[in-house]
Amino acid sequence: MKTKKITVVKNRLPANLPNVKTYAALRARVRKILALGWLRIKEIKLTMDWETGRSLYAHVYQNGGRAAYGKEVILKLAHDLGISDDVLYKAKHIYEAYPISAPARKLTARHYDALARISNKKKRLELEVRAEKDGWTTNELEKKVRAMVKPPIKAGSNGKAVSKLNLLEPKKGRIGIFQIVDKRGGLNIDLGFTAYVALPDKSGNGKKNLKAGDFIRFSAGKIEKVKDAKTADLFTYEAELVRVIDADTYWMKIWLEKPHWLEEKLRLRGLDAPELNTVAGRRAKRSVEALFKKAVAVTITTTKPDKWDRYLSDVFLKMKDAKEIFLNNLLLEKGFAVRKDKFSLLDWEK
Repeated sequence: MKTKKITVVKNRLPANLPNVKTYAALRARVRKILALGWLRIKEIKLTMDWETGRSLYAHVYQNGGRAAYGKEVILKLAHDLGISDDVLYKAKHIYEAYPISAPARKLTARHYDALARISNKKKRLELEVRAEKDGWTTNELEKKVRAMVKPPIKAGSNGKAVSKLNLLEPKKGRIGIFQIVDKRGGLNIDLGFTAYVALPDKSGNGKKNLKAGDFIRFSAGKIEKVKDAKTADLFTYEAELVRVIDADTYWMKIWLEKPHWLEEKLRLRGLDAPELNTVAGRRAKRSVEALFKKAVAVTITTTKPDKWDRYLSDVFLKMKDAKEIFLNNLLLEKGFAVRKDKFSLLDWEK
């Protein structure tokens, strides 16, 4: 019987594998692959942002072009798609800065987001050319843009710069204090937010001992009269953050009297934060979100400034070290907001 001889061929590569036997060859090939890959990713990302911004612009324009509507659409779209509204705002800025066509794909989308904040087209182009020529990182470009786009000087009514902070006197009542009111021909407990509870026939003190104007609290299922309470103690609640719209406007879950709660949009009293289509506005929003995440408890006191049942609020955050932060004044102190005491209906359209 003959034995078949088998020949083994060593170091023979399949036809579909690259020849990278030496480390130097491997390094050169991978470097080239990565460079081409990142270039394509950069091109796709920039085109994606520009097309997104173009679509947003078209939708808002076709529905009247109102800025308030545009903000509302961006927030709703971000929520529905499960993305940050920053992504949509950046796309919007890039399209507004380059409305004719997507910019030359030589820089990243982050570069173009920074450039979009320069309204002067000539200066924007000059900076774009320099960034490309000198290979600036996004951080380097951001510094240049911040130097060119200086925030406006905050001025008082006389036009002069305000030298001192005009902080708020905090309004903080007592949680669980309510008032008896005569509503629709009967005595009711005013829980706030146009919510009422009919005064039961029997209470801890007996209904006959309670009258309109009295202050009460719920205790062990009974109603107790609180003799030392005053009007300033009212409309103060435990709350939980649902979502930050921007630095001065939030959706909150508000505990009227447990287990009863409602969800309400609140705006901080006495201040105005920058719009989200600005770097300052986005930075302020991120700072507020970070503060809420660190807080172990939230207390709010609300006031109603208008006939549309829109509510202004003082917000107090209790931190882990037991320190309490009056959020309204903190935003003013940090420069994330300016004083504002007169509001209109449009201020809540976010």
